[in-house]
Amino acid sequence: MIADRKKEIEKLDKLIRESLAAKKALEAEDKKDAIDQIKSLMAQSKITLEDLGAMPMRSTGSSSSGRKKSESIPMYRNQSTGATWTGRGRRPGWMPESKDDWPPLLIEQRVQ
Repeated sequence: MIADRKKEIEKLDKLIRESLAAKKALEAEDKKDAIDQIKSLMAQSKITLEDLGAMPMRSTGSSSSGRKKSESIPMYRNQSTGATWTGRGRRPGWMPESKDDWPPLLIEQRVQ
């Protein structure tokens, strides 16, 4: 009896997976059709994304001003673990709370 129930559950699981896959495919097809209709209407009416107030998409790895992010150079090093911190963002737990105790952890900066 338990084996029969287990087989029935497996059948239902398979049916659910197949139904969800079919639903996802239909939704993707509907979305593609809607996008095609929108593009066609925009072309017919000579409407651009700027006319709609859309912001141009930014590429990854750039800041909001379009400049590349500068590389953060570590300023402090944990002597025992070698972990570093740039001095930006939240202070790591290994850094002393008092800024007076920070100088021994400073990394010597080499001018290139």
